[in-house]
Amino acid sequence: MPTFRIHFADGTKVHVDAESAAEARKIAERRRIGIITKVKLASDLQFPSTTLAFAVSLMFGLTFCACWMGIPA
Repeated sequence: MPTFRIHFADGTKVHVDAESAAEARKIAERRRIGIITKVKLASDLQFPSTTLAFAVSLMFGLTFCACWMGIPA
């Protein structure tokens, strides 16, 4: 089951296990009264998208250079 991080307007954060973002929002509203500003997957915070994009582009670049120089052959 995915874990969602709910951000409230006062700066507090709550972790909720739920099947969907809508369900996570309902659970967080029952737990705590406040204005919800963001609902994010908690796993998104482990690897930011820029880090993943850099790693993928680096691997493609290294593979291209290795093939161009004939190293795999």
